[in-house]
Amino acid sequence: MNPRIKPLFENPSNPIRPSILEAVQSIVESMMPLPFWETFNCLSQPREIAPFLYRFSKHLPLFQTISPTTVDSPLFFNYLGQSEYTNGAARYVVDMLNRWLVPGKDLESVGSLSLHFHFDKAPSQKFYLRQEILLIQDPSDLESIRQNLEPLIQEMKLNLMAVYHARYISSLKSISVEQKNFIIKKNFSSLFNYSIEDTDISLHDQMQSFLTKLSEDEKIKEVNKNIVHLSKSRPKIFPREVFQEMGEFKSILSAKFIAQRSCRHISRLIAYHYLFKKVLQDQIGENPEPRPFSIKMFHARLSDEKPILGILFGIGLRKETERFEKKQLMKAIRSSISEAQFISDSYIADRKDPKIHFYYLEIARPHDPAAGIGLLKERLPFELDQQVERVLHPVFMPRNEEELLRNIVELSRQLKYARDLPQLIIHYEKQTDFELFFTVTAVRLLTPRTRPIREILQNSSIQFDLEDIRIIGQFKQKYEKEAIILRARLAKAPFFRQDFSLDLLRARGQVVSELNRLLGEFRDFNGGMILKQEEALTLLRKSIQTIDKDLEFLLEDYFHSLKPGIMKTVHEPSVLKEHFSMLVDLLKKGSAEHSPQFKMERKEPFILAFIQSDSPTLRQRLLEAFMEMKILSHQLTSCSLHMENKPILGFIFRFDHPQKAERFETAIHKNLYLS
Repeated sequence: MNPRIKPLFENPSNPIRPSILEAVQSIVESMMPLPFWETFNCLSQPREIAPFLYRFSKHLPLFQTISPTTVDSPLFFNYLGQSEYTNGAARYVVDMLNRWLVPGKDLESVGSLSLHFHFDKAPSQKFYLRQEILLIQDPSDLESIRQNLEPLIQEMKLNLMAVYHARYISSLKSISVEQKNFIIKKNFSSLFNYSIEDTDISLHDQMQSFLTKLSEDEKIKEVNKNIVHLSKSRPKIFPREVFQEMGEFKSILSAKFIAQRSCRHISRLIAYHYLFKKVLQDQIGENPEPRPFSIKMFHARLSDEKPILGILFGIGLRKETERFEKKQLMKAIRSSISEAQFISDSYIADRKDPKIHFYYLEIARPHDPAAGIGLLKERLPFELDQQVERVLHPVFMPRNEEELLRNIVELSRQLKYARDLPQLIIHYEKQTDFELFFTVTAVRLLTPRTRPIREILQNSSIQFDLEDIRIIGQFKQKYEKEAIILRARLAKAPFFRQDFSLDLLRARGQVVSELNRLLGEFRDFNGGMILKQEEALTLLRKSIQTIDKDLEFLLEDYFHSLKPGIMKTVHEPSVLKEHFSMLVDLLKKGSAEHSPQFKMERKEPFILAFIQSDSPTLRQRLLEAFMEMKILSHQLTSCSLHMENKPILGFIFRFDHPQKAERFETAIHKNLYLS
């Protein structure tokens, strides 16, 4: 027979009924694992029993549930813990069950049984049992209980163990306060997986944490009432599943965050988060283009009455390689309001859904709230979309040594005279997480005034690795030809564009500039056209003079989309500037007007045009019409962009006769409104 339990406290005039003791005995026997009873029954000496029960107490508290299988059946929840240093634990367990087992609904308790007891073989070891009987009347509650029960038990177990350890250690008389603090710190770090070096838990900190926890519990209780009111007043918008969402969202809110914000503030966050999730899931399911996102801004105050502006943002990611993090959100806000001051510990991220992410961040309320929020509403959607980072998988491509040798041979052939410049080929090689690599192949004549390459590279601001250096022949039996293979390393960060794409042309340009400083003038064998185009883009920027960051990004896309590529360097900057201004004007109209939209101007000897249209065949029809006109390639420059989720076509037509200009304009008007 198993050891019998005895009540710790009993009134001789009103003893506990044997049936109650038998019920508690039965529950305890069902909760204890079988090896416990096998070992306990074999022990008879107090010096053996006490250490055994002490070791067992390390595994407390224990929980046991007997879940209902049908509606109108009770749920039996059993809790077994230590009797000492756990005052109030039973109330905590019952409160947690009522509040969170079915969020938003108080379960009806139809009975309970509790007893402080000890085993007859070990009167010094004290335990406590509590059985709570809850009635389940709604079929939907069964699924909620199944999902919430295990996480709830784990949370209660951690909290009860933490309270027990703190109370027990605080009661010790033989050790100093500093020693108590250290032991509590060590126990807490073990329970909650904190590094002991990162914790500083004093008795004052415990009390502060306890008060914060009380504030959190009270606010969540009030928030729960607010959500219940929403669910009852607007059941179609906020069905009962909002309470599950509330439980999940609460898990990402810190106690400090909740304590510093009002119940109304937290309720609004939860409600908008739920609504955003429903809307974005519908949008991304129907069509991932354009990118779905939702933004809500609202005024609030922290507990210290500091006025803030809360920004809740939900975004749909169309591809697995897209990434959006805190730094992108902060950069987008700063791009809209440069003086934005972020509130510490206000950042929240919900990335449980791989396709839909939610972010919340607070900034100090602008000095001019109306203008500040107006500016954010106008600019933030565009900035947020631009900040989505596209992560590309690295490409494994070993360097082609045969191609390197061919390049060396070709460059060697270019050296025909003693005054010829060094010949260089610069190729992009690869990238890592933080660096870009370019391979530089150079061939030069070694004259008496030529400095050794190793000496030259010592003064470089770019890291060049000298991979090979060799003599490949002689020039007229007088000067040796030297071939050099270098690897240039550059940090990636300075070459990210606004959408986090890498500007390899600018990175290559920095390599060219540094080599020019080190080697002097040379011939960029495979970069002549690239250099000319960069010069043309620089002249175009200067002709525009002042330009926003948004337009700078658009200008680069516009310039690099011009076809044929040679026309980028042929057209005068004034022509391209005029054409680009028409593009900006077209975009300023927005999408309010019906598609298609177009602008066309005659600036002799040019016709400049831009068309924004949803038609997938318009471009092909126009090109066929221009072919029938037998327009030469150098007379027609085109560009193709994709802005505001619509394709935009641009044309620069150089005409030599007014009749050709009229035919060109007629061709555009004729095809513009064809379906």
